[in-house]
Amino acid sequence: MGKVLDIPAMMEAMNAARSQGRTTVLCHGAFDIPHAGHVRHLEEAKTFGDILVVGVTPANVVAAHKGDDRPRIDDDDRLFHLAALACVDYVFLDTFGVGHGPDAIRALKPDIFCKGIDYAAVGLPPVLAEAAAEVGAAVRFTSSPKDSTSRILRPDAATYPDATLAWLEGFRGRHTTGEVLEAVRGLEKLRVLVMSDSTDVDESEHIVEELQGSPDEDFPAVRIMEKSDVPGVANVLQGHLSTFVAHTEALTQRQTVRTEGFLARCGDRLRQVFATTEGPNELLTEGEEDEIIERLEQLLPEVDVCLVADYGRGLFTPIIRHIIEKRAPFLAGTVKSYFGNYPNNPATKWNHMDLLVLNHAEVELALSQPNPSDRAWLDCMYVIETEGERGLNLTDPRQRGKPRACPSLALDIADPLGSGDAILSIAGPLLATGTDPEVVAFLSSCAAALHCQVVQNSRFLDRYALLKFAMGLMLTPEADAPKRKP
Repeated sequence: MGKVLDIPAMMEAMNAARSQGRTTVLCHGAFDIPHAGHVRHLEEAKTFGDILVVGVTPANVVAAHKGDDRPRIDDDDRLFHLAALACVDYVFLDTFGVGHGPDAIRALKPDIFCKGIDYAAVGLPPVLAEAAAEVGAAVRFTSSPKDSTSRILRPDAATYPDATLAWLEGFRGRHTTGEVLEAVRGLEKLRVLVMSDSTDVDESEHIVEELQGSPDEDFPAVRIMEKSDVPGVANVLQGHLSTFVAHTEALTQRQTVRTEGFLARCGDRLRQVFATTEGPNELLTEGEEDEIIERLEQLLPEVDVCLVADYGRGLFTPIIRHIIEKRAPFLAGTVKSYFGNYPNNPATKWNHMDLLVLNHAEVELALSQPNPSDRAWLDCMYVIETEGERGLNLTDPRQRGKPRACPSLALDIADPLGSGDAILSIAGPLLATGTDPEVVAFLSSCAAALHCQVVQNSRFLDRYALLKFAMGLMLTPEADAPKRKP
């Protein structure tokens, strides 16, 4: 019997090992372009038992998770490379179920399931942890230094400037991994109310090709290449929160506003060319307002945090704003100034928020209003100002403390639109639970970095992914951190 086995032979080998009382260890992964980090991981994993089995994720599953250009090495070659290692006893292509581990664990029933050092702080993904628990497999993590196939394939992409590396080094000196982990875990029991006038919204986005106009044309001309429907903002906020908190509730108006965005590709990024909107930007009728007030009176006593996304489309009347401001246990929100309402929706329309999240243009609009100092701007416990690729600043206007600046942690930016919503959905609950503001700034920047990798809100934030990203930055020694030439 060779080392590379099909599924029936793999099952037979595991049964034979069990009958002989030998301890089996299962490792699993893509192993695309095997490198020294893989070898160190597998050699250490072998020391945990008698038989080391390696499951390899099929190419179609790797592509679905890592992109169409992966894996760089086909299934047969990855199996061959792993089988050549002396520490490996058996290798198989994981065609059990979904192909990324849980079904293989259930079928093979190893004594130990082993992952690398980058999983040690955050633990296994829930689907793997559940599968291991079902079959009684012990979970072990290797301590060998890690490496990254993605970094090997794209050495100039996964990089941070020296100033960002210096900030991360300082942050690691001021805060522990345990502090960051507990901050996220502390959200598990929260109940959150989400309010927005951009939920029951018919939204779509078009990927376009910009066309060359004649010299006397001063308007953009485009050819539509792709079209997709996208969720409204309240749905997005609920989606971001879904794996972090115990419960979310959405409260929106019934009016339908249709928006269409037109985005052009600039290399591997998207840039908004123009957008259209149609539908009412009017206050609610008296009957509609009464319905919202009745629901608010029912919901606000039952929640810990209220998140609002105010697009100036009529939901947040003066009376509704007053009720939210007075009765929300912790009020966090964003007040958007965009193509459909600028400059008629400044943040200063609100009298109070515990957290206000604005981009630089929205800050400038708020400061330009008459007498802004006696409005929400200085009656906020915290303000986060987002500055795109420069990162974000978290300030506490009441205390007039030093701003907590966090640089951008995004490396792969596919679509930066909507990163402010990701920041709001994380920062609001974190501050509501008393998390240190600098830790909030760091995790908010991590959330924005992850969201920038997603095109058109096609995927929401995930608690496990956020923790793994944050721990990767907390645990990476300065010598091994990705570096960019100044």
